[in-house]
Order: sequence, then C-alpha cells, then structure tokens
Amino acid sequence: MGRWLSRTENFCLFLLISAMTLLVWLQILSRVTGYSIQWSEEVTRYLFVWMVFLGSAVGIRTKSHIGAEFIAASLGPAKRCYLVLFQDFVFLLFLLLTIYYSIPFIRMQFEFGQFADTLTIPMYLITAIIPVAFIIGVVHIISSIRNTFRQLRTPSHSNESPKQDGR
Repeated sequence: MGRWLSRTENFCLFLLISAMTLLVWLQILSRVTGYSIQWSEEVTRYLFVWMVFLGSAVGIRTKSHIGAEFIAASLGPAKRCYLVLFQDFVFLLFLLLTIYYSIPFIRMQFEFGQFADTLTIPMYLITAIIPVAFIIGVVHIISSIRNTFRQLRTPSHSNESPKQDGR
C-alpha cells in the first residue's frame, strides 16, 4: 500500500500543480486579449489549498516536517529512535485532533449549503481535503512508528537513524 499511496499522492500533486499553472497562464492570456476568466482565480486558490494539504501528507511521508534534528544529531541511535517515536506520537495526536475537529466544520458547511463565491462547487468539497490529507498523514505516521519500533528491536539496525518508507 505504501508505494501505491506514494505514487497516488505524487500524481495528484502533479495534476494540481499542472492545473494551477494552466489556469494562471489562461488568466494571463485572457487579460491580454481583453477577456477575463472570472472564476480562474478562485479555482486556482482552491487548487493551491488542496496542494498545500496534500503536500503536507507527502511531507509527513518523507519526514520533511519540522522536527528536533539538532537534538537528534547529538543522540545515539537508540535515543534517536525514542526521540523520533515521541515526535511521531505528538504529531499523530495533532493529526487526529485536526481530523476530529474538521469533521463538524465540514458537516456545518454541508448543512448550510455553503458554496464557493463564483463557482457552483459546495465548500464542503473544497475543505474535505483537510481530513483526507491528514488521514493520509496518519497512515504515514503509523508506518513511521512501526518502522521505528522495528529498528529498535533489530540490533543490526541500531546504528541507523529512523527512516520512512517512500524515501
């Protein structure tokens, strides 16, 4: 599942960036020709939001998020694993809380029938990326925790720093 998820994330990010680039170029060309595509700025903004949240899930997978690297560098391999576990558990708690509190927000948007300003897209579809991306992040964090526990149990890998699938 790890490789499939990684490829799917990367492909979705590629599509989002490509769509954003195309829309921005279309908007530039349309302004030069005197015709403005009114909805393109809003769509670009929402694509960017999706890209940021999906990119955060990729950052979790590749361990590109903020961590205590300066502390980890001064620790031995076993202590480094424990620090990584602590960071992962704290981050897992953050992700789970964000998922938990984003669901009522999305439900409220659904119940009130809130739509994007210039589009006929319901806002709950736009903000649904928050729990979706963070659920993907939870999958990555659990994978990281599992790998770190494996490294702690394997004496031959005790000299390596904790790594993540997908690097």
